[in-house]
Amino acid sequence: MLRVTKAIITTLVFSCVAGLASCSEQTKPASTAPEFFEQKSGLYDVTSLDVYADGDKLHLLLAGKTSKETGQTGVRYLRSSDAGNTRSDPVALPDRGARAPFNLQRGNDAQIATHGDKLTAVWPVAGDGWGGAGPFFTAISDDGGKSWHTGTPPGADAAPSSQGFLDLAYDANAILHAVWLDSRDGAQGLHAAQSADNGASWSATETLDEQTCECCGNALRVSSKDTRHVLYRNIEPRDMALANKQADGDWQKRGPAGRFDWQFDGCPHTGGGLAVIKEKLHAAVWTGKAEKVGVHYIHSADDGQTWSTPQRLGDENSRHPDLAAGSDNLLLAAWDRRDGQGYAIEAARSRNNGKSWQALQTVWHSAALLGSPKVVKSATGFLIFWSEEGAHGGRGWRVVRVAF
Repeated sequence: MLRVTKAIITTLVFSCVAGLASCSEQTKPASTAPEFFEQKSGLYDVTSLDVYADGDKLHLLLAGKTSKETGQTGVRYLRSSDAGNTRSDPVALPDRGARAPFNLQRGNDAQIATHGDKLTAVWPVAGDGWGGAGPFFTAISDDGGKSWHTGTPPGADAAPSSQGFLDLAYDANAILHAVWLDSRDGAQGLHAAQSADNGASWSATETLDEQTCECCGNALRVSSKDTRHVLYRNIEPRDMALANKQADGDWQKRGPAGRFDWQFDGCPHTGGGLAVIKEKLHAAVWTGKAEKVGVHYIHSADDGQTWSTPQRLGDENSRHPDLAAGSDNLLLAAWDRRDGQGYAIEAARSRNNGKSWQALQTVWHSAALLGSPKVVKSATGFLIFWSEEGAHGGRGWRVVRVAF
């Protein structure tokens, strides 16, 4: 049974300042710090965080160590029916037949997606792949998260190894879509499948790109016309790239998303954020290209065949961007940043479909290690979640609301 408990979410209000030639936007500092959720999720050390928003309903999936002494790992589900003002007690997944998560880290998080009372959660487990990595494990709930049972993992049709870096999304017809990386073809590549029964079974795996960057996160979004868009990091150049598939078509590789022509032999462990407004694509991407290092905003009006000139959102120390769309051409981007005094979560907002952006604002600053923000839209504002190191070594998480 899910019991509701209180949650404190600090609200940041972006407001216009009178007397300026153009209406700039500034953050009103919160009077109290956002609450730090450390050992309140049934986990000692939170290594994985995902949030799926459906109006006022928020579904939060956490994974990490359940015990400091044993090092055992587990997955916990929490929900909120009022945009985060209150939250349920954590529920362990699943009720039976569980397999412990393996090698989770921010960017390679356990994932959750929901459609009404149907919930599907997927995470990687140990196996015989590189570094001990293995296939996925799936847990399903048919009653809004009260109870869970075992489903079928996506991509199991080819005995893959080293599966990870998953993202999930439902379309308007209640079809669940999944994209991920695995090494079934001898190199790490991007793959996809779909499920019509909430993860109980999956279609045959489709390969979108046979070779990609090895360990950067992917972003999957479904448009109002049921076009699937995937933002991922390419192998050469190491720019972000886009692939998409219309409802009645085949997967198409569209090439670099923001052409920086960054040549790099290694994985930067940094994905990007993707949003869709009226079939226009918006992305927040990171590059390590000299003189352009940092987070940039780009957009495309032709399904990713061409992109706008990149617009810098942070400085050279900015990394791990995410992006979400609201109503009325509203966008919010967030990223983390390291400076000489510690670590910061920063954000910027656009009210005109990405044509212009306000100056960046610092959402939170701390001497503790923090980062990898995740931005979601609720009914009353954007929510920014991020990870943070606790005083006793275990990682936890914080969240703030940015009012519309």
